[in-house]
Amino acid sequence: MKIKLFERLSLQQKILSMVIGASTIVFVFAVGNITLKSKKASINDAIKRIDAVAEFHVTEVKNILEKDLSIARTLSSAVQIHKYLPEAKWKELLAKVYEEALTNNPDILSIWDSWELSYIDPNYKKDFGRYECFYWRENGQIKNSTEIGSADGDPADYARIKREKTESIEDPYFYSYTNDTRNQFLMTSIIVSNLVDNRFIGVIGLDIALT
Repeated sequence: MKIKLFERLSLQQKILSMVIGASTIVFVFAVGNITLKSKKASINDAIKRIDAVAEFHVTEVKNILEKDLSIARTLSSAVQIHKYLPEAKWKELLAKVYEEALTNNPDILSIWDSWELSYIDPNYKKDFGRYECFYWRENGQIKNSTEIGSADGDPADYARIKREKTESIEDPYFYSYTNDTRNQFLMTSIIVSNLVDNRFIGVIGLDIALT
């Protein structure tokens, strides 16, 4: 959620692990019922079933990520309203937007944003430091918190997005919103840069469960 990734897997590895898990069930079922006479035909049939399962899961993951990337882009567009409202008002309005988006999209674990302090505070002169807002589900409720991040410099992943002013689907990682390892999710973060006149002012992020 805070772009501090650990226990990394590549996205390709995650998709492959999902495919292997489902495919193994198909393969074991097929192989367990073969006879010596029909061994070759049964194995070929099992391979075809594995290919079909693999294609289904890859397509399913791709569709989920594309849908949520579209939501992140929409939220990034909504952020532009801040230019026309006092700070307290746009913060209140965006909080309602994020909560509504979480309510309507149960596959999203969390929505968060990050604002460059040098953008929202004219007196702040450092090129790092950001104001962060987090919204997540916990025990059936939507909770939120804010904090100051990058106080001593930008983390590598955030610095990369900031430099490239781009969108990113991060490599899968484990994270717990309660700081309890027993409640960890395997997730990925979909991140869209927020720009004003091509100036990087922060990001919108969605956390998506991969389990």
